[in-house]
Amino acid sequence: LEEVDFSHCSKIPSSAWEQVPDGSWEKLKTCNFAYCFNDSGEGAVELLRLLQHCRDLEEVDFSHCEKIPSSAWEQVPDGSWEKLKKCNFGYCFNDSGEGAVEL
Repeated sequence: LEEVDFSHCSKIPSSAWEQVPDGSWEKLKTCNFAYCFNDSGEGAVELLRLLQHCRDLEEVDFSHCEKIPSSAWEQVPDGSWEKLKKCNFGYCFNDSGEGAVEL
């Protein structure tokens, strides 16, 4: 699996992300989660914990995900996404700067 698009899927619960085993998306290069966390931050911690293992990530889109809490961004250690070339965090910190330091 090299690409996933969950854009506008804002109703995915934490329990669903917990079902995806760590490392199962290790070849992932492109992911789109735009608008997934614009109403609620539920599941963000679990999703970012999963994505920390995606060392081949080149492109991520979290635009309009303003409800992702700091605790979720903390799941991605420095250097996890070394191959990252393009990222979209547009409107993520429109209402609040919470989590910006962790990025």
